[in-house]
Amino acid sequence: MKNLTNILKKEDEDLIIILKNKNLERYLFEFFSIHPANIGIISKKVPFLSNLEMLENIFLPLMYKNNISLKSCYKKFKTFIDKLQLEDILWKRKQRLTEFELFKSMFLRALSVDSKVIFLEYPTREEFDFVKNFIHTLKSRHYLWVLVKESEEFVFNDVEFKKIIL
Repeated sequence: MKNLTNILKKEDEDLIIILKNKNLERYLFEFFSIHPANIGIISKKVPFLSNLEMLENIFLPLMYKNNISLKSCYKKFKTFIDKLQLEDILWKRKQRLTEFELFKSMFLRALSVDSKVIFLEYPTREEFDFVKNFIHTLKSRHYLWVLVKESEEFVFNDVEFKKIIL
């Protein structure tokens, strides 16, 4: 466990994290919750609230942690909203969105915490490519950590990220 913690604390490289031991999944999320740096998480385990509109859902962590108004969050991340083509869904509830709109909303929420690391849990190859390509277009450097199941490892064989096995 200590070696894993040391690897994850580095934060200076892209990682494919291959999960062979399902019990370590919980450890990863505990690590993220106590880690001093913000880690932007794209995961269905971090759900959106049904009674909020997507704009509120996306920026709730930022508003809560940094005491920033919703209007200020919107202005600050308007460029990302436009690039991700999310303007039309901001006033909808999660029940009215497609899976890909929900995914892009999770991605925007992860970007909004101003983290150096984006953690992507069990993505499809399409989702991975979307996030990787989007991050590549940004001026600032974000590292991408991707958690994959052992059975899905082959989908990412051609990805030139450091691979660690848990």
